[in-house]
Amino acid sequence: MIQPGDMHAARILDRARPDLRPAIRAALAALRAPAPSEAPGGTLLGHLLARGLVTRDEAERTWAEVTRLRRRRLLALWAGLAVEAGAPAPEVAARLGPPGDPHDPAEAGAALVARGALAPDAEARCRFQAKLAFDHEQEAWLRSALERLDAADASADAAPALEPPAAAAVPVAAEATAVLDRAAQGLAPAAAAPPPFAIPEWVDTAAPLVGTTVGPYRLRGKVGEGAMATVWLADREADPRPYALKLVPAGASDEVLARFRREILANGFFSHEHVIDVFDAGATPDGRPYLAMEFFDGSDLEAVLAAEGSISLRQALKLGRQVAGALAAAHEARIVHRDVKPANILVSQDGNTAKLTDFGLALIGDLGDFKDKVFESDEGGVTGTPEYLSPEQALRDPVGPPADLYALGLVLYRCLAGRSPFEARSPGAWVQAHLRQAPRPLREAAPGAPWPPALEDLLGRLLAKEPAARPRSAGEVAAALEDLLLGLERTRRHLRPFRRGF
Repeated sequence: MIQPGDMHAARILDRARPDLRPAIRAALAALRAPAPSEAPGGTLLGHLLARGLVTRDEAERTWAEVTRLRRRRLLALWAGLAVEAGAPAPEVAARLGPPGDPHDPAEAGAALVARGALAPDAEARCRFQAKLAFDHEQEAWLRSALERLDAADASADAAPALEPPAAAAVPVAAEATAVLDRAAQGLAPAAAAPPPFAIPEWVDTAAPLVGTTVGPYRLRGKVGEGAMATVWLADREADPRPYALKLVPAGASDEVLARFRREILANGFFSHEHVIDVFDAGATPDGRPYLAMEFFDGSDLEAVLAAEGSISLRQALKLGRQVAGALAAAHEARIVHRDVKPANILVSQDGNTAKLTDFGLALIGDLGDFKDKVFESDEGGVTGTPEYLSPEQALRDPVGPPADLYALGLVLYRCLAGRSPFEARSPGAWVQAHLRQAPRPLREAAPGAPWPPALEDLLGRLLAKEPAARPRSAGEVAAALEDLLLGLERTRRHLRPFRRGF
C-alpha cells in the first residue's frame, strides 16, 4: 500500500534522477496494486533498491531527506498552534532549528515550557493537534497527488506533479486548525483534549475512528489490524495510562468470538510482568466485543526478525528467558498457550523487554463454570501455527506445557539462525517436518558463530519429538537461559548489538 513517504521519495528522486521517471511511475503503480506473486520491497525505495536502480547510499540519503521534510512540516504546524496558544512568535521561531535539521516538536515544546512561554497543558494540546493535522494533511495530499498522476500523460517524459504542502517557518496561527476542519472526519479536533501521554510516531492518528469512544475509552490512534480484530491506542477519563483496545468487527464468526472469550479468561487466571495484562472487556451498542489491555510501545518479534534476519546471542537469550518465565507462570495456572511464535511476542523499542500476548488458542485447565462459554474450535482439527506446531499438536494428541517449550525452542532457533531448523513450504509439509525431520544443528544453520555447547544441548532438548524428552518445565528453561546469559556476561564477549531497522 502506498504511503505519503513514498510520494515524497518519488518527488525527490524525480528531481535528482530524471532517468528514473519511468521506473518511479512503475514502482508507484506496483505499490498501489501489487501482484500476488510478487514480493516487493514494500516501499518505493524498496522496489527501486531491489531492482538495482538506486544504490543503498542513494536510498538512505533520499529517505533522510523525506524524514527531514516531514519533520519540518510537522514542526511548522505545531509552531502555528503554539503562536495561537499565546507563545511569542520570536520564541517559537527560535525553537524550530535549522532547515537542514529541524527540531522535534516535543523538544521545542519542552524548551518553550521551560522558558515560561507556554503552559504545559497548552503545549501538550498543541503537539496533539499538530500531529492530527499533519496526518490528515499528508493523507489528503497523497490522494491529490495520486489523482494528478492518474490524470497526467502516461508517457515516461511526463513529470509527475508531486509538490507537497509548503513547510513555512511559522505559518499563520490558524493553519493547523484549518487543516483539521477540512479533514471531515466527524471530529472536533480544535477542542479535543490531548491524551495524558505521548503518542508514539508509529501509531496512525489519522484513522477514521480516531476521536470516537468505545465504552469508556476514547480512541487516539490505530495500532494495527489483524484477521480477527483491530487494535487501537486509547485512554479513558481521569486515567493517565494508555490502553490497547482490541475491537472485533461486526459480524464476527463464532470461532472468532470464542477466541476472544478464551483470551479474556486465560488472562484472568494469572498475571506476569512479561505477559500483556488485560484490564477490562465489554461490547459496543451494536454488539462488537472489545478488550482493554496494557499498551506496549514496541513491535512484534516477527517484524524484528523480518527486518534483521536474526538477533544477537545475548539478545535472544534475554528475550527467551523472559518468555520462558511468562510460560512458567501460565503453566502453573494450568494454561497452555498453544501458539507461541514470534508474531505473539512483543519487543520493546529498546529491544530489552519481551511480552507474550494472544492467548486466543490457549488450553485452560480450570474453566469450571466457564467451560460452556468457550467454543471448542479445535475439536477434530490441528490448533496452532504450522511453522511452530509441536509434534503432539500435529498428531492431535493431548497437549500440555511441553508443546509450548517446543515452540519456544523454534523461536530461539529462528532468532539465532534467521531461519527454521526444518525445511517445508506448505502447512502439510510443516506437519510432516515436525513429525519426521531432524532439526538442523545450529552450528550448520549459522556457521562461524561461537555457539556455547550448553545452548546447542538446550535447543536439542527443546526440539525433541517426544514431549517427555524435553525440559521438565518452562522454569527450568528460564534458569538455563539465565545461566547462559551470565556466562556471556562473565566472558565479556563482544557480540553484535540488537538493531531495530524497522
